[in-house]
Amino acid sequence: MPVYTAYNAEAGARLYANGELREVPVRYYEAADVRGEFAPAGYYLDWQSDEARAMVHDLRTSGARPAHRDIAVTYGFQHWLHSYRAGDAESRRRQRELARGSNPHAGRRDHRTYARRNMRTSPAAPGRSGSRPNTSLSSGRFGIEIEFNTAAEADYGHGHTVRTEAVRLMRAEGITAQIESYNHTTQAHWKMTTDATVTGGECVSPIMAGDTASLDEVRDVIRAIKDAGGVTGRNVGMHVHHDCTDFTTASDRQRLMDVLRHAEHALAAYVYQPRLDGSVGCSARTMRPGEWDTLRRNVANIVPGSNARGYHDSGEVDRYRFVNVEGPLRKYGTVEFRGLGNTLHAGKVRVWVRVGQATVEFARNGHSLDRDLTPAELMAKLREHNLIGARTADKFLSECERRSA
Repeated sequence: MPVYTAYNAEAGARLYANGELREVPVRYYEAADVRGEFAPAGYYLDWQSDEARAMVHDLRTSGARPAHRDIAVTYGFQHWLHSYRAGDAESRRRQRELARGSNPHAGRRDHRTYARRNMRTSPAAPGRSGSRPNTSLSSGRFGIEIEFNTAAEADYGHGHTVRTEAVRLMRAEGITAQIESYNHTTQAHWKMTTDATVTGGECVSPIMAGDTASLDEVRDVIRAIKDAGGVTGRNVGMHVHHDCTDFTTASDRQRLMDVLRHAEHALAAYVYQPRLDGSVGCSARTMRPGEWDTLRRNVANIVPGSNARGYHDSGEVDRYRFVNVEGPLRKYGTVEFRGLGNTLHAGKVRVWVRVGQATVEFARNGHSLDRDLTPAELMAKLREHNLIGARTADKFLSECERRSA
């Protein structure tokens, strides 16, 4: 525990971190609802200060590697997200300095460099040799983020061991994978990173072609994570980005919003229900009243994938929704399905990706929905247009029934 010798607006906080006495400024924060958690008003460490950023970075790169939630409680941040932001900002600053070296312009990428890394202009990752032939009825390009915990949650260093072993197992299966620091850059390989919301890490795919080989590769990545010691949990999310770069007109994008709006209830029946009300970390709430109307209005002026420099969380409607639209559509040319979580079941993930592909393809083909659908009605619509197979539809409905039981 830290030793506080002062803790007020004038003197700041003096505390011990990593064996050093640190003086970190404090500031008054209003009460806030941060990711569904109430954070009371009061004086807390100023996470935007250089001192706080350096402290968090040093703690996170130390041997113990404490979780951001523990750092927040121990050292006096208002919320664990402030600790995460502080450490992330310092990490990015140090990476820029390291890349820049003696050249003041090094490490500064121009727009063309970024633009090659969105869904529109980046090629899909090649399939592994010996992959099965494609049997997908819908095969739009996608990307997936697979989060996981470790069984030994008290051992913060164990996450690194699990990530390293998972990458080794992936490479043994012919999957190109690397361990990286946390970043939002689309790579041509699977990247294994840390994530502040889980104890294990996050495995992020390259752009996948969307065919049977892609889904087999996702299956093998999930198996590698589990064999390495990764486990699921209440706070574990799984996010799927579906390619929407060819929704080039305002009417195309607004039709997509209408389809997603009326399919949301049916899609939500498939997922772990606490994710929908914000009661777990990395939540994926369904839209609040009026938010679909806001999105429908805003997407009319978004050119998919046009702002690859942008931030994935930009938008009037924040990203912690069942479907995250504005930021990903601008940055990557995608819509992000955030609903699925609390599972490392490869078969359920395969069904979820296929149904997401089919729903987007339904809008891409010019079809529309005029009311909210039940899961059975949505599957019937997708089957009617030959976008999913009977086995996928049956598995989707079976999981919906299990969730509702």
